[in-house]
Amino acid sequence: MNGLSQKLASKLAASVGFLICSLVMSWAFVQFAQHPLSYTDLWGHLAYGRYYDTKGEFPDQEPFLSTTTNHKFIATPWLSQWGGYKIHEASGAVGLQLTYAVLVAGSILFFLRLIKRQSRSWTLAILGAIWFVILEQQQLVTIRPQLTGVLCFLLFLNLVNLRRTLSLLQLGSLSALMVFWANAHGSFAIAPVILIIALSGHVFDVLRIHGRRGTPLSQSIRFLRSDRFVLRSLGVLGIIFVTTFINPYGWRLWVEVLTFGKSPNLYDLIEWMPLWKTPKQGTVFLLSGFALLAIFLVRQYRLRLQLWLPVFALTVQVIRVSRYFVWWSPMIVKAVIPDWRLAERWKRYSRVYAYLERGLNFSLPGGMIGVGIASGIA
Repeated sequence: MNGLSQKLASKLAASVGFLICSLVMSWAFVQFAQHPLSYTDLWGHLAYGRYYDTKGEFPDQEPFLSTTTNHKFIATPWLSQWGGYKIHEASGAVGLQLTYAVLVAGSILFFLRLIKRQSRSWTLAILGAIWFVILEQQQLVTIRPQLTGVLCFLLFLNLVNLRRTLSLLQLGSLSALMVFWANAHGSFAIAPVILIIALSGHVFDVLRIHGRRGTPLSQSIRFLRSDRFVLRSLGVLGIIFVTTFINPYGWRLWVEVLTFGKSPNLYDLIEWMPLWKTPKQGTVFLLSGFALLAIFLVRQYRLRLQLWLPVFALTVQVIRVSRYFVWWSPMIVKAVIPDWRLAERWKRYSRVYAYLERGLNFSLPGGMIGVGIASGIA
């Protein structure tokens, strides 16, 4: 009888999970596709795309803004601008709305997959995706090349799992992604920065653990030379730096990206101001900070700098420049969501959680098909 009850509960959870996931995700995609196109940035980027398409070349000087006439013009998001213009030319506002829906929905799905891989729990993955959307709500409402950068960043986090050896397919996909990202948006530089900071945190963690054990420093350094995480990180960094030079400007693109924040055209833009000058994002940041503190007190986290050092670095940067909120949000959620070991223990202690997990694991593959069907009908 007990076994029969469990099966019925699992099937009920599966049916409810299927229905909720299909309806919510279909509704979300349709809402994104119907979202009004925000005029902020959009028409300016399309104007640049029209210029590249009609002239057949990149301008040497800024073609539209008079404040940077003495500055060498480098079109960091040229591919997104040109692609947006061609989509608008072919299908008008409808094509741009569908493109916007694909970028936002794709970002959410990639983040959902990232958290699912980390926690092996659909429940935690869905909660993490909801938190991600809440944090990113102000960044996701505007269609612009930054959305392409967000999608590439989340795809990058999905591809780079340095705890395992990357396959040739993963390495090829990573190379193609970095070439595309370097031509689509200047945010590609965040990838090597995150890797370098995480690698530094890993080295510090290893030295700290070996120091507690009384291991001599020279022996710890020899260990690091053969550490798989270190070797894989260095290999991925090499791929990133080589592939991102495949762009119309070569090494000058890196110079432009690293110095772009000093452009006088950004002085009056609220997104490039400190966080305390952006009330909405500042409020979300403070609320997330309180939630994070509560989670720390309850869970008693073991501080691993490999995981948290990139979060700390981005936290400092987002306080200085609120635009970095878009990269801080997925990293903070990823750091807070527990790994699969803790999630597996929860299944043993909570029957409700175990039933919910069984239902979601059963229903979500079918739910994805339902999403496609329902979205097409809508």
